[in-house]
Amino acid sequence: MERKQIIPNTEIEKFALEIDAIYSDAKSKVGMEDLEHIKSIADLSKTLEQTGRTLIHVSSDPVTWGVGVLALGYHYLLEFTELGHNILHGQYDSIPGNTEVTSTNWIWDNTMDEEDWKFEHHMVHHPFTNIIGKDNDFGFLVYRASAEQKWRLYHLFQLPLITLQPLVNTFFFPWYVATSRALSESRDVYSLQTYLPALKKLTEHFFKNYILYPLMPGASYSKVALGNFLAKLFQNTYLEMILAISHLHKEAYTFPDSDGETKGEYYLRQILSTCNFESDRDTIYHIVYGGINTHIEHHLFPDLPPNRLREVAPKVKAVCDKYSIPYRNGSFFGQFFEVIQNVIIHSFPIEPSDNGDIFSLFQRPAVLFDRIKKGTERMFSIFNQDEYSIFSESKILHIEKLISGDAISVSLKVPTDWEVASWKEGSYISIQLNVNGKKVIRQYSLTKPSLVSDELHITIKKVKNGLFSNFVIENLKVGDKLKIIGKPKGDFHLIESNLQKVFIVAGVGITPILSMIEKLNFDKNLKSATLIYFNIAPEKTLYKNELESFSKKGLNVKFYFDFLNKENEKENFKEEKFSKKIFESLDLTNSEFYICAPESMIEETRSILKDFSVKKENILSEKFSATKILKTKERESITHKLILAKSNKEVMINENTTLLEAIESCGIEITSGCRQGLCKSCQVQKRSGVHETNEIEYAIQNRITTCNAVAKSDLILDI
Repeated sequence: MERKQIIPNTEIEKFALEIDAIYSDAKSKVGMEDLEHIKSIADLSKTLEQTGRTLIHVSSDPVTWGVGVLALGYHYLLEFTELGHNILHGQYDSIPGNTEVTSTNWIWDNTMDEEDWKFEHHMVHHPFTNIIGKDNDFGFLVYRASAEQKWRLYHLFQLPLITLQPLVNTFFFPWYVATSRALSESRDVYSLQTYLPALKKLTEHFFKNYILYPLMPGASYSKVALGNFLAKLFQNTYLEMILAISHLHKEAYTFPDSDGETKGEYYLRQILSTCNFESDRDTIYHIVYGGINTHIEHHLFPDLPPNRLREVAPKVKAVCDKYSIPYRNGSFFGQFFEVIQNVIIHSFPIEPSDNGDIFSLFQRPAVLFDRIKKGTERMFSIFNQDEYSIFSESKILHIEKLISGDAISVSLKVPTDWEVASWKEGSYISIQLNVNGKKVIRQYSLTKPSLVSDELHITIKKVKNGLFSNFVIENLKVGDKLKIIGKPKGDFHLIESNLQKVFIVAGVGITPILSMIEKLNFDKNLKSATLIYFNIAPEKTLYKNELESFSKKGLNVKFYFDFLNKENEKENFKEEKFSKKIFESLDLTNSEFYICAPESMIEETRSILKDFSVKKENILSEKFSATKILKTKERESITHKLILAKSNKEVMINENTTLLEAIESCGIEITSGCRQGLCKSCQVQKRSGVHETNEIEYAIQNRITTCNAVAKSDLILDI
C-alpha cells in the first residue's frame, strides 16, 4: 500500500500554506468568547443532569420519566462531545486568565480515565490517524474496517458485536483506552497499573447510578436504575455512531506509515482518512456533536474550539476543492449505513488483492481455507505484545558476494508480522545484531523498491575496523534471522516531476540510488536520467553489471575514478577528479539532483550547483552518516529543566547532553537503536518546550528522536 498521491509534490506544500493560513486566522480569534461559550455548555450540561435525575426520580408517568432519561442522556453526550473531548485537547488552555477549563484539571462525567484517554487520543490516534498497526482507533483494537488489517476468525461476527456494543460501551471504552495505552507504552496489558484508573472511574459511575440515586428516599430502585441505564445507553449508541462515521467509513483512506511525512502530507492524510457529516448550523442541535460533525477540521486543527471549527469548515472545503482533494461530507444516517456496509465486507477474509470482491474468494476454496486457517491461528494473539513491538524477525533468503568478497548483497524475507509490506525507492531499514555480546544497530538502504521485488535487498560493505559489517560478512549464512527495527523509512525519494534526474554517487552510496534507478526502469523513464558514479577503482564498483544493463536501456552512466587500474580500463571509464567541469555538459536548468556521498562531497556539489543557479529545492541528498551533536563550552553552561511526566522525575541538563542521555541518567530505559537519529526507535512524545535536533522532526506530531536532540528550553516529555 503506497502513500496516496492525490496532488503533485510540487503543489502539496502550497496546499499546506493555505491550510496554515486558515488556522492562523482562526487561532488568533480564540479568546473570551470561546471560553464563555464552553462555560455555558458546562452549565447546560449540569442543568440537563439535574433535570434528568429529578424527573427520573419523581416522575409518575412514562412521558415525564422518558423526558428525564433523554435529558440525562444528553448530559452524558455533552460531557464527551462538546466538553471533555475539546477541553482535554487543551483548546482553552492558552486563553489568558483561564484556570477553570483546562486540559490539566478538567474532570468529566465519563467512565474513561482522563489521562488514559488523553494519551490514547493525543499520542496514538491523532498523530497516526488511520495508519494500519499504529492507530488503535481504527477498529478500536478489535474490529476490522480495511483489507490491510489482519483477519481473525471472530471478525465473522463483528456486525452483531458492533450492534450489541452500546450495551457494554460503559465498560468497553475505558477498557479500550487503557489497553491501547499499555500496548503503545510496551507495558504489560494484564496488570493493575493498566486498569486501575479505569476501575476507579467505573466504580464511581456505578455507585452513583445504581446505589446512591436509586436508594435515595422516595425513589423506586428499578425505575431510577433503569432510567440511569437507558440514559447511558442513549449516549453509548449515539457516540458509537458518531465515532464510526469519522474514520471507519468505506471511503476513508488507510495508510502504511507516516515516516518522512511533510506537513502537507500530514494535512492530506488527515483529510483523506476522516469524514464529516452534515448538520444544521443554525440550530442548537449542532452543540451535541461537539465539533465531531466537522471532524476533518478537528484533525487538521485539534486545538481549535468547536465553534471555530464550524467557522473554518467552508474555507477548508474550498481549499480541498481547489486542489481536487476529496472532502467527504454526507448525511448522518447515510454515512452510518455505509460504515455498516464496510464492516460487513471486511467481516470476511478478503485481502487488498481481492479489491473488495467477496464472491471471488468463495470461488477459490483453497485460498479461502488457508486464510481461515491463518485467521484461526492468530485469533487469540490480538493483544500479544509482539504484534505491537517495533522489532521484527527477517529470514535471510540469499547471499551474493560482491567486489571480491569485500561486500555482499543480502535478500531478506519480509517479516510476517508486518501489516503492510511496501516501501518506496530510497528507503532504508535498521538492523540489530548481537556482535560479541554487544547490541549493535546499523542502517542499510534497500536496493529495490517494493514495486519490483517482494523481498528486502540490502548491501553490506566491509569497513576498516568495522564491528558490524565485518562480522556480518564473515558469519552470516542463508537461513539466519536478522532483527529489524520498525519498517522501511526515510525521506530520500524521487520527486514526481517532469525534470531530468541526475544521480551523483560515491562508493556504497549507489545503494539507495540503485533503488531509484529500478523505479525509473519500472516506469520506463530511464532515458531521462544520468548517473555520475565516483569510486576508487573499476574493480571496486558495486553493481557494475546491473548499471551497464540499465545503460543499455537508456540510463546515461558516467564513471569517474581517482586511481585508475590501466589493466581494467574500459571505454566508459574516465579518469578525472571531482570538479566543476563534470557538470558543464548537463542540462542543469531542467534537472533534479540526487546525491548520496560523504558530507564533504555533498557540500561541494551543492556549492557547484549553486554557482550554476540550480534551485535549492531541486537538490536532494543523503549522507553516509548522521550529523553529530555540536558540543561547545558555551552550551555546557546553558541548562534547562527536563521533566519526565509519567515517571514523575525531573533533571537539569545542559545543551551538550542529548535527551536520550538525560532520560537514561534518570534510570529510565526506553527503546533505542542507532543513536544517530536514523532508526527513530527512541522517539517520544513532547508535551511542551523547545528542542534542537540534527534530523527532520515531525513537529506537527510533537515527537522527538531523543538520541540526537538537545533541550533549548525547559521540556516536558511524556515518558
